Amino acid sequence: MMELRDYQIRNLDKLWDALQLKTNVLLTAPCSAGKTTLFSKIIQRLLRENPTFRTLILVDREILVEQSRDKLRSVAPELADDIGIVCASVSHEKQVDCRVTVASRQSLTNMLDQFPPVQLVICDEAHLLAIPHHDDLTPDQYGRIIAALQKYNEHVRLLGCTASPYRLGSKGGYIYGDRNRFDAAPYFDEVDAEITTRELLAGGYISPLTGLASINENYAEDLAHVNLVAGEYNLGQISDMMCKPVHVQSCVDAWLKYAGDRKKTLVFCSSIEHAERVALAFNEHGISACAIHSKMSPIEQKAAMECLRQGTMAVFTSVAKLTTGMDISDIDTI
Repeated sequence: MMELRDYQIRNLDKLWDALQLKTNVLLTAPCSAGKTTLFSKIIQRLLRENPTFRTLILVDREILVEQSRDKLRSVAPELADDIGIVCASVSHEKQVDCRVTVASRQSLTNMLDQFPPVQLVICDEAHLLAIPHHDDLTPDQYGRIIAALQKYNEHVRLLGCTASPYRLGSKGGYIYGDRNRFDAAPYFDEVDAEITTRELLAGGYISPLTGLASINENYAEDLAHVNLVAGEYNLGQISDMMCKPVHVQSCVDAWLKYAGDRKKTLVFCSSIEHAERVALAFNEHGISACAIHSKMSPIEQKAAMECLRQGTMAVFTSVAKLTTGMDISDIDTI
């Protein structure tokens, strides 16, 4: 049986109590706090006390579908054979009649007329839900799914989980309360349970970051010639700059200087070409490395991710791949 941390037990009770009284409940907690463990325990208790109930875990991408399924199996092994998948990239079969369904929004939105009612919806990465506004003509995919499930069951509960309870952009703002523009109507009225980074640091559950900088003499001059687009560096220009041998080598040199004794390193790169060149440079220096990016085949990506999990290489370069939903706790260098 999985042993929960003190703060998880405390917040689990808060969430359960809130769900008895409210339709929409919000949990905020930083990465590594165990949000998936918490909502898995909520599902376990709900279905233990109400065997005929059904639950939906609604996520944004494939890696979260598989991670949520696997975590629920480990937390509540009695439910292992009653978890259905609705995600085209994970399973060709759409399993909609299980007591627990883990679905990507992209796949579920196309088959809502075939999806039975549920009593609880878990929305992981809840900041991805567009904040409803009174002038919205067409809701986003999340909005259409939630509206359909509320139509099927007016008492359905929504539990949102996120590390960042706000959205950017012209229609952004907090995903709870009344702190946004006057016509915004977020799903959540308040944060019902909260775990803080300070709390995790104090308990020794996460490590403090130590920042080190290594800049070669060409860097500032080259960067001055890169244009900004909406406050961000032009992706094509920054990639061309960072692919220069001097800057690729500077990454290897910095790793050798500061991280040569570390076990598992992630390198976030500006483009696929940049990621491949950096990985090649590490390998040429006798340091095992591989790139992980969207142009790799699914088999290649799975093999590379397994290397990352097992630590069979020292360095892993990536472009927007090793971010949301990555659950690997022994990374020691970025």
